[in-house]
Amino acid sequence: MENDKYSEQNDNGKKSEKKKRTNMSRPKKIMSIIQLLVLLGIVAGIPAAIYFFNPGLLDNFSSVEKFESWISEYTGIGIIVYIACQVVQIVLSVLPGQVIQIAGGYIFGFPVTLLISIAGAAIGTTITFFLAKLLGKNAIMLICGEERFRKYTDLMNTKRARVVIFLLYLIPGLPKDIVAYAAGVSNIRIFEFLLLSVIGRTPAMMVSIVFGVMLRTDNYFSAVLIAAVMVIIVLICLIKRKSIMSFIEKKEHHKAEPKEVQR
Repeated sequence: MENDKYSEQNDNGKKSEKKKRTNMSRPKKIMSIIQLLVLLGIVAGIPAAIYFFNPGLLDNFSSVEKFESWISEYTGIGIIVYIACQVVQIVLSVLPGQVIQIAGGYIFGFPVTLLISIAGAAIGTTITFFLAKLLGKNAIMLICGEERFRKYTDLMNTKRARVVIFLLYLIPGLPKDIVAYAAGVSNIRIFEFLLLSVIGRTPAMMVSIVFGVMLRTDNYFSAVLIAAVMVIIVLICLIKRKSIMSFIEKKEHHKAEPKEVQR
């Protein structure tokens, strides 16, 4: 009798625990769906709205000449518009960063463009980082895919995280669209991530800006030379991409030291 009573109590306890888990998981699922909808609205909804309601806007980013002509319309606030474009390019990844930076060098010159490009990159990276933190892991995972998301978040929590972040932003051609979102829900601090990502982006920014400056001064030989060097660097990175990514994605193994067998 006693065993039957204990078994019944145990079954009731399990049912209660299961019910509790179910009741707790449902709000989490609803919250995840809401978070996903918010993220989709930002990442996919805004570009879609621009494409359908103002398709001509994206055409302004198809070439340096069109971007320069478009931004010159904003007399007095051209720099603010440029920074806004740089921010959108990082948060949404729908605008071509190189076109923006080359056009910036052509319009504003090297020092100003470098300064406002770094400012835009820092603002965009910060927004993306805290957007991920606000929306949480589940929403990011649903849109990016669980396997890909976990791979990057695991990387962000390793001892090599800082080196990995720097390399991903420094080397052209490496996938970096999800890095800021993964960093936002990892253990890395915003200041560290911001510093590493902005420093990593800066060399490529500088080359694009210099290219724009060369075009403005009709120094076509230097512009072609810079373009050739960039093409060579990108080709080398593409050729070595697998070995670079294998280093970046390498898992950390903690081997236990063999214990002495006591006799």
